[in-house]
Amino acid sequence: MTVKDSAGMPTERAWYKLKDVPEGAVLYESDLRIQVWAYTVTHSQLLLRGDTGSGRVDLLFKSVDAMTIGTSYDGLTVRRSPTGLHLETQGRTDHVVAHAFGWLVDDGDLRMPSALAAYASATDPDRVFGL
Repeated sequence: MTVKDSAGMPTERAWYKLKDVPEGAVLYESDLRIQVWAYTVTHSQLLLRGDTGSGRVDLLFKSVDAMTIGTSYDGLTVRRSPTGLHLETQGRTDHVVAHAFGWLVDDGDLRMPSALAAYASATDPDRVFGL
């Protein structure tokens, strides 16, 4: 799906409630290098990120109950499995049990927060020290 961001630039994104997705469906596929970027226990969210060259792609897994994942993927296919999602790369299959999954391609800086998920920055002195 192609939409426009607040600056009128084309953006690609998708969002899925996994209970509505048939087993075997491919939800995301790319040759990019994708890395684990963040995980939060409080919201059970897992964020993976890749550099597109002109921006980034964020993959967000919400309400994560369990996961067996690597730290990075050189090319990634996310496919609906009987119990969650398979993360397939170069002959390896990892697994995430989650209730929702989505991805967003935008022109954001790799160091900036995701538009899909809010994570408090541990490097923000005002937040850490209450200044």
